[in-house]
Amino acid sequence: MARPSPRDIGHAFEAHALRFLTSLHMSLAHVGGAGDGGVDLRGYWWLPRRPGVPAPALRRDGNPAVRSIQPARVLAQCKAERRVLGPRAVRELEGVMAHLEHDKHPALAVLLSQSGFTPAAMAHAQRTPKPMLLVHLPGGRVGEVEGEVEVAGAWWNAPFAAVLAPLGVEIRREVAVRPGGVAAGVGVWYDGRRMERFGPPLDKSPLDK
Repeated sequence: MARPSPRDIGHAFEAHALRFLTSLHMSLAHVGGAGDGGVDLRGYWWLPRRPGVPAPALRRDGNPAVRSIQPARVLAQCKAERRVLGPRAVRELEGVMAHLEHDKHPALAVLLSQSGFTPAAMAHAQRTPKPMLLVHLPGGRVGEVEGEVEVAGAWWNAPFAAVLAPLGVEIRREVAVRPGGVAAGVGVWYDGRRMERFGPPLDKSPLDK
């Protein structure tokens, strides 16, 4: 059996990462090619403007109720590498985020690794002023049967939490007991309960049109 190509390995992990981020109600799409800055997934995360907004906060015509919800721009890089990621990957994503300093929407960076992160990478992510979430997803390999997305670890810095906290939104590490054993995961909570989807899917979004 032929070994999968680097392209196939990358695409398989990107699809796996997209499944995970979609479970957090982010509306993202694959990007790639010249000028993408190394970004693999791009889109929006519609969030409430304040605590106490009912979900889904949509008008009958499907357009976002802009007085109740707001979009945060999300840029994600997916790294299916054998070696544990070091701070270089974090710095690369920092550079991409620097181009969004004057964007009218809050911008959040997500770095997803199949192999995990070195302590130096996590320390650099904690120091950066850019809102950043690091996620270790060991699955998403070529030919792997997709089931529940296993999250081996998730870390976010203070600027990332600072975007969510005033809105009543928080990310929580979770542990679920399943027939095959205990599985780790990540959930998004709003006003003390699991957050529902706010806003339209990416293909219905009025942004960037």
